[in-house]
Amino acid sequence: MRQTCFSIILVSLVFCTHAAVAQGAVPSPAGARFPIIQASLDDGFFSLAEQQARGLLREDPSDEDANEALLLLSHALWGQKRYSEMLDLLDGRGTGPGLVYWRARAHYEIRQYEQALEVLDSVGEEKDTSRFAPYLLRLHGHIEQRAGELIAAEASFARFAENYPDHPERIENEFDLAEMYTLQKRIPEAIASYESLVREEDNITVQRAQLKLANVLYTQGAAENFDRARNLLDSLGVNESNRLSYRIDAYVD
Repeated sequence: MRQTCFSIILVSLVFCTHAAVAQGAVPSPAGARFPIIQASLDDGFFSLAEQQARGLLREDPSDEDANEALLLLSHALWGQKRYSEMLDLLDGRGTGPGLVYWRARAHYEIRQYEQALEVLDSVGEEKDTSRFAPYLLRLHGHIEQRAGELIAAEASFARFAENYPDHPERIENEFDLAEMYTLQKRIPEAIASYESLVREEDNITVQRAQLKLANVLYTQGAAENFDRARNLLDSLGVNESNRLSYRIDAYVD
């Protein structure tokens, strides 16, 4: 009974932790061309950003500004979960990296994974030098994962790790790689990945990695793994700011 309760709580906590980050980052607007719209997006005022972007498009902007306004508007619609409108907006607009990213992202959000992959394959030659390049690669991996193509997803995340070692999404990519190892039952590689993340400096990253590592260790079933998983949760309970870990520890006891 003790192990059953521990398993339920641990899995629930890992699920909640994953849910908080699962949606993933999206590309930021370019530079400071439209700082007011960018500020609205950064602050989560997606409806306001939509109005601002539509207003910009009504002003007969240059081709470059119109393209950027479309990207901003797509971002604003994405933030409001209006994915079908994103597809209508971007239909026939071209194969630039940004436009392709948002079209594929819309298909991904409504679980049209085959269509999303087809859109990604249509991206223009400039994709490798675009600010969208790392996000296109990460999105490719997530779509492949959702489509059940774990080996392909692993390859996408591995390419990201190799090509963009200093990118802000580096940590999330490491978690995704570890998840691919776990789903493919390559447990030693998953454990090694989470142990590497535990050595990071950011406290939130360390705690997430400890929870994931505890889950992997516990689900392998060996008693020594259960003890190590329990010890990992004990170490989380040392931090007074992590009240949820305290409650878990008390409940398991």
